[in-house]
Amino acid sequence: MKRVEKHYMSILGLVLALVVILSPQAQADLFLFSFSPINYPGSAMPAQLSLEVKDLGYSGGVYKVEFIFKNNIAPYASGQALDSSIESLYFEDGTLLDLATVISYPAAGGVVGFAEVFDSPSLPYGESLDPPFTQTTNYFAVDADNPAPFKGVNLGEAVGIVFDLQTGKEFDDVISALYQGFEDPLAEEVESLRIGIHVKSIHGEPDQSFILTPVPGAVILGLLGLGAVGLKLRKFV
Repeated sequence: MKRVEKHYMSILGLVLALVVILSPQAQADLFLFSFSPINYPGSAMPAQLSLEVKDLGYSGGVYKVEFIFKNNIAPYASGQALDSSIESLYFEDGTLLDLATVISYPAAGGVVGFAEVFDSPSLPYGESLDPPFTQTTNYFAVDADNPAPFKGVNLGEAVGIVFDLQTGKEFDDVISALYQGFEDPLAEEVESLRIGIHVKSIHGEPDQSFILTPVPGAVILGLLGLGAVGLKLRKFV
């Protein structure tokens, strides 16, 4: 009987943890998103790619938001994380005013280095999306420094891109623009923001591009294992 009680207590604990994650009272200054493949549908990469959008508040008279791109070493249902390097990041439309800062989050002994791109950057394979994602807004794109495979975001690393927002815009406006980008990027008089990434040096797979998507519900269990209780997640309907 005690074993049965312990079993139900474990289930109850999991349910309570999920309630904490999904609660409207959870922290609202950090949102988590995932990526979907564009040119290689069978890719195993999306399971290890994620984006955190972090509210930095007002600084120097402007509102700032950080986009943190991660190449995660995470538990897998099958296999393990692929050696790979996030080498380019692309932003289309939205509430952004100026790319302010690039922040490196290297692994021990690693190096992460990115710089802005000023030569009409275009998301590789983005023309196959509907609507196409071909040109960034105001050259809002960054590439890994040379040598790119080493300076890109490799396993266990991340890079943060800090943007100043347009006058009158705040964190909630950025999140709303991202969800509008998922739903209808071409809606008239409604701001949208789409984000794409290009990944190279993928073990056993070709180079690939990905488009930002909402976090799948199944990822929640993984988040519990990674200690992400307190993140405020929104389900895209």
